[in-house]
Parts: sequence; structure tokens; C-alpha cells
Amino acid sequence: MTAINANYSDFNTVSLIDENKHLPGIPTQFATHEKTHAIGMGYLKGICITTAIAFALAATGAVIAATVGIVWIGALCVGIGAATVIGFVCIYAAVKAAKFLLTAKKIEKQQFGHLDTELYHDVNSLRAGDLVKGNRAFVTENAAESLENKLKIIKSAKQSIEISANYLGGNCCNLLLQSLIERLETRKGLQVHILVTPDFLGDEDLKNLEWMQEKYPDRFHLVITPVKVDLTPCFRFHENHVKVVIVDEKYFVFGGSSIQDFLSTQGNAEAPFAPDANFLQKNILASSARDHDVVGCGPIASVMRKEFFKLYGIWECKTDIKSEKPASHYYPLTVEIPKENEVLDEKVLKSDVSMRFLMSYPEETGSNPITKAYSDIIKVADEVIIGNMYFDPHKQIAEQLYKKKVTLVTNGYTEGMSPLENIAFIWGGRYYHYPKLHADVYEFNIKNGLYHAKVIAAKGAHSVAGIGSYNFGWRSHANDHEAFMLLYGYEITRNMEDIINTDIALSKKVPEEEIKKYGTNISSKTLGRINRYCTSIFV
Repeated sequence: MTAINANYSDFNTVSLIDENKHLPGIPTQFATHEKTHAIGMGYLKGICITTAIAFALAATGAVIAATVGIVWIGALCVGIGAATVIGFVCIYAAVKAAKFLLTAKKIEKQQFGHLDTELYHDVNSLRAGDLVKGNRAFVTENAAESLENKLKIIKSAKQSIEISANYLGGNCCNLLLQSLIERLETRKGLQVHILVTPDFLGDEDLKNLEWMQEKYPDRFHLVITPVKVDLTPCFRFHENHVKVVIVDEKYFVFGGSSIQDFLSTQGNAEAPFAPDANFLQKNILASSARDHDVVGCGPIASVMRKEFFKLYGIWECKTDIKSEKPASHYYPLTVEIPKENEVLDEKVLKSDVSMRFLMSYPEETGSNPITKAYSDIIKVADEVIIGNMYFDPHKQIAEQLYKKKVTLVTNGYTEGMSPLENIAFIWGGRYYHYPKLHADVYEFNIKNGLYHAKVIAAKGAHSVAGIGSYNFGWRSHANDHEAFMLLYGYEITRNMEDIINTDIALSKKVPEEEIKKYGTNISSKTLGRINRYCTSIFV
């Protein structure tokens, strides 16, 4: 597994699939696939980033125009920005993603309410939100370590593998499929279910996935989950943003990392772009990402597996025009799985970790359970340490944070250092929240590196850690399918705190005078509002 832990450059120069170890019938492209599509510009990513930059250019022009009193300059900038957005959306989406965009339909809460009844028909069964004791777990230091553990538990599978990858592509996709093939050939009763967005799937990735479906038609089940565009009750994009791997209703890797090359790196040093990266990718997107997951085993996996199949049924229905309501594909395991850990590293596992697993569904109205969980744990804490890709949290969370001692790690923007894409989402935090916090604020500072984590450690009378896919932004609160896990206990919370401290070491502290400036500067105000009310729709 050393190749997985190697620097990002090794993904581009070394075949991670050994040609000499192919099983009969495995397609040759698994070994010869040299192009990684590692920073592949997914159709939504392209739309988001271009839109954000266009809005930023228009806003900058408007600010300049307002300052010097030349109205036509502002109007021209706004026009250029709008034309860029409209043109890019129409052309890029039509050419690259029409087959995905046109397949997703809207479904309502009442169409999938029966899934809860079917999944939790036993009144004694554990449910989402229940406190589940007796688990063992640890937090990964980076996404490369997460990937290594995902493949490790997959290679131990006996009956079931469930994967919600969010992003999938490149050599990481090859590694995953190779591991799945080896296990499907070894365990004839094994079933695999996968949810994945199309954003980073290259042509070879799609061919390989289609080959898998043809090779194992009754055992390899795949749903590609496009971004869904809703016009009612409001205009919004939403997608499946959950990242989890579950094996045999016992082992799991869950958190913020996908199974895609630049999102599965260590993220602790500057990394080169993929050889096939184009001009837009090299000048706008990140080349590496810093992220974390929780790796564990225990009864919480039963809850996670049922919620996965609820999510799977919803997205299968969304992408099948003929389907009128989601179907449940959940099935109980037929062979008893030993309770003892047989796979994970005993030296790093924390014992007796109590956990709660939460899911949020944009189809459901009312309070978001993840937003509420964040607010509740912050409310009773004396001190909170947060690492999050975005920092424009819902007011329910923000109001609690303003009252606490906070240490925050998030993304910033430093010219010549940060990916240009950061401009699309950093100003909401800088303008609306930094000045109101009693906080030490750190902005990630690895060249072309993206901070992608979504983690928290809350300290006080009770020690609680949290991890998941939920960003501190509007889309995670209102638009996307998200998941979040609460982990209770001193040892696991200290583990989380130590991990976030490694992120702080890779960041630079924002000076107090700069924070004050963000709260009063007209450009910060303008960009903050654009981030909150415009780009948050897409990003």
C-alpha cells in the first residue's frame, strides 16, 4: 500500500495497478490507464468556478465604478460577468453533461416516507440519531490514509460493500475497481452498491464502470447521481454529498474525502498538477487537498448501512424517469460477522466510542438535524476547535459560536499561493463572521492546496468530536444530502483535536487588525454578500 501514501506525483508516474496480478477477464485499461483525470473539470465544477469568477469580476468592477463615479464601467463589468456565466453554462453543460442533467427529477418527502418503515420495521432496531455504544474508531491524518483504509476494509468484505463516493475518478477509481473485482471473484455472494457523481469521471472511468455492470449484472449496482436543479420552491442546485464506505455492516470509513486523485492526497505540501491538466485547471483549481475521515468498526455501521440504502433508493428514483417512488434495496446479512476486529490496526483504534449518525435530506422540511447537532454541541462546550472548508455557517450555529472560545481552520486566499477557486467561497466568513468571533483564525497555506475537511472537537464538561460531509455553508444546510457523525469520549475527541492541530501547523494565523478590516472594508462587504447570496447557490 506504499503507493497510496506516496506524494501526489507518484499517482501520475507509477501504475498503481499491477499488470501481472490481473485476474482472467479484467480489462487491460485498468493497468494501462495513464491519464488520471485527477483534476478533471467536472461539469458542475466548471460552472461553479466560472460563475464565481464572473461574479467576482463584476463585483470588483462595480466597486471601482462606485468609488470613482464611473457608472458605465460597473455596468460593463456586470454585463461581461453575466455573459460569461450564461455562455459557459449553456455550452459546457450541453456538451459535457446533458445526459446526466436531463435524467434527474424532483421527488417529494411523501414519495420516500415508506423507506423508513421498511428499513426500521423492528421497533428495537437502531435508528439515525440514536446513541450507539460499543464502537471502536480513530481519525485519519489525511485523505491518503483514508483511501488506504477504504481499500483495506473492502478487501476484507464477505457479504456487502456500500460506497457513497461523491467524487470518483482517475487512478483512485482504478484502485477501487481492482479491489472490488478481486473481492467479487473471491466471494461469490458479495453484493456491491455504489453512489457517485459524474463530475470527475473520465471517459475511461465510465467505460470501466460499464464493464463492471456487464461483468457482474446481479452483484455490482451503480447509480450515478447528477446535480439536480430545482426551480421550486426556490432556484437551487443540490446533490448527494455523502462520503462513506461500509463493509459487512461492521467496518466503515466516513467523513470528508472522496475517491479521486487530488482529493486523496496528504495535502501537507505543494503538489504538481496532473500531466493532462489544462490551462483552466492549472490556473483555477487546487492540485491537492487536506481532509480527514473516521475509520472504525461496531454497531453504528448498522445504522449507517440502512441510511445508505435510503439514500440509494432516493437517487435511483431521481435518475430513473419511469420510477414513481424509491425502492428499498436493503437486505439483512445472512452470515454472522465476528464482532472482533480482524482488519483495522489495533494500535490506533480508540475503544468504547459512543456515536450518533445523522443524515439530512433536502426533500424534508423543517430543522436540519445536522445544523441542530452542531448548534447543540457548541452550546454546551467551553471551547471548540473547528476545521471546515467553508465558514459561513447557518445562524443557528453562528450564534452559538460567537459566545465561545473558538479556534478555526478554514480556507483563505493569498495571491500566488491559494487556488483561485477559493475566491468563490471565502468572503462570507471573512466579512460576516471573523469580526464577531472570539477566535484564533487560521487560513490554510499550502501552495495550490485546498482545505477540504469538515471536523470539530468540542471541549468542556463533555468531550465530543464531529466529522462528516457538511460544510459551513448554505448548500449543506438547505440543498444537499449530507451526513454527520458525533463521537463521544475524551480519547476520540483528543484524537480529533490532535489532527486539527496538524492542520493549524499547515496554516497561517490571520492578524486581528486584518480581521477588523474585513468587517468594515467595502470590498469585503461586497464580496461577502456575493458569496452568500450568489455563489452559495452553486458552490
